[in-house]
Amino acid sequence: MNSLHWLRYFENNALNRPDPNWLLPQPDEWTLRREIARSLSHFQLGESGDGSFLLAQASKECLEDRAYFQALALFIREEQEHARLLEKLVERLGGRLIARHWTHALFRMARQALGLKFEIQVLLIAEIVGT
Repeated sequence: MNSLHWLRYFENNALNRPDPNWLLPQPDEWTLRREIARSLSHFQLGESGDGSFLLAQASKECLEDRAYFQALALFIREEQEHARLLEKLVERLGGRLIARHWTHALFRMARQALGLKFEIQVLLIAEIVGT
């Protein structure tokens, strides 16, 4: 794995991150907006973590690869930016954010159970599915 490549990738992403056009029209139908907001609130919760467990594991296991740790920290910061954007979208659609949900807790517990590499794999799979 090329940690320096990923570090540069996430550094570049942080520099080129414009906000969406929040003034674009939205669906007129209240029921549709409510359902979209409810769904997005779950994604927002998933993106809002602080990464403390992941970074703690990485600091133990990646002592010789500082770029890997830095790239991981930037990845977490990017996820938090996604959470901010999703929060604005949920609010714009008239929805409410959720603070916790059993599916989120189960997902976090499952991905942390088998160590750093497994957790990163699970997070990447979630990123691909979300894309």
